[in-house]
Amino acid sequence: HAHSGPAEAFMSWDDWDDDEPRPRRNRYGDDVRHSMPPQSGAVTGAAVLSIIMAVLCMLCGGCNGVMGLFCTAVGVGAGQGGNILPRDLFDSAAAVFLTWALLHLVLGVGLLIGGIVTLNRRNWGRLLILFGAALAVLIGIVQFVFFVMIGSGEFGGGLFGNADPDARVGQAVMGCVGALVYFAYAIFVYIVLLSSHNREEFD
Repeated sequence: HAHSGPAEAFMSWDDWDDDEPRPRRNRYGDDVRHSMPPQSGAVTGAAVLSIIMAVLCMLCGGCNGVMGLFCTAVGVGAGQGGNILPRDLFDSAAAVFLTWALLHLVLGVGLLIGGIVTLNRRNWGRLLILFGAALAVLIGIVQFVFFVMIGSGEFGGGLFGNADPDARVGQAVMGCVGALVYFAYAIFVYIVLLSSHNREEFD
C-alpha cells in the first residue's frame, strides 16, 4: 500500500461541488419572523383607516383654525369700530374654533404616526391608535351633543346665526353624522386591535 502524496490530500478541482450546499441565508437575518403569525388584513385595515382619519382630522383642524383666526380678526375690528359688532361673541367663537382646531390637529398627528407604525406591527403604534380612538369618542360625544342642541334651537339662529328651523335641522343632521363617523372608527379599531389573536402580530 503506497503512501498518498501531498497533492492527493486536497480535493481535486473536479470534485469541488461534492460538499453539501450551504443553506441560503435568510434575507431577514433569522427565522424569527417566520415563526410569527401571518399579518392579518384587519390590522392593516385599521392602520390604513387611522391614516385616512388622521388626514381628515388635520383638514378639519385646519378649517377650524382658519375660522378661529377669522373670528379673532373680526372681534379685533369690532373693538376698534365703536363696538358696532358684538366683540364678545366673536371672541367666544374664536376660542371655540381654535380649541376645536387644536384637538383635531393633535388627534390627526397622533393617528398618522400610530397608523404608520402599526403597519410595521409595533405595539406602541397600536397603543397610540387606541388612545387616539378614545379621544375621537370624546370629540364625537361633544360634537353630537352640540349639534343636537343646535337642532333643538338652544343656540337660537343655528351654527352661523339667523338660520330658519329647517336649516338648523340640516346643520344638526350633518354634525351628528360626523360624530357617528368618530364612533364607528373607534368601534372598528377597538374590535381589531384589542383582539387577542391580532395582538400576537405585534412585537
